[in-house]
Amino acid sequence: MATEAELPFSLQQGETIEYEVRPNKRGFILQRFIGVVIAGIIIAVFSSLLLATGTPPLPTPYILISFFGIMFAVILIGIFVSIVSYNKYRYWITNNRLISGRGIIGYSVDSLPLEMVQDVVMNRSIADRILGLTSLYISPIGGMIVLNNARISSVNYLRALNVDEAKKIQAVIFELRDKRKKEVKTI
Repeated sequence: MATEAELPFSLQQGETIEYEVRPNKRGFILQRFIGVVIAGIIIAVFSSLLLATGTPPLPTPYILISFFGIMFAVILIGIFVSIVSYNKYRYWITNNRLISGRGIIGYSVDSLPLEMVQDVVMNRSIADRILGLTSLYISPIGGMIVLNNARISSVNYLRALNVDEAKKIQAVIFELRDKRKKEVKTI
């Protein structure tokens, strides 16, 4: 567990870290990589179609070279982005709040007070099932937290967790939430 000086956020008075977790490395990187490969295929297909329909159209070998060149570049970028972003993803559960850190080039830390947690939902996509993982969606009271660019806040989405660990995190969040609600007298 990180010391207070190593944390990318400040603990509040009386706040302690109860649980710290990182996503499953292999699963996190593979999930990101699969998404990048699919995007790469789409980009390469459309780029190749543009080259093939140009005036004059390029010969087939040039189109194939461009297709595979674009795919190769996208895959390399995808691997790099996946590894770099994995190293910046962290989740912390304190006795007061749920905190999530993420980023690729920059770094962002989000937090949600535990007394605002309405539900913790386990979700397993097809990719999650293949990789033996699950994700947790934290539903705050009043609905989802949405950022300016219409994305779900990372504090609401804990991705690429081992199934057993996700069940434990879910139980820890519920237990700490109930305790916190009694402390701030919201029950």
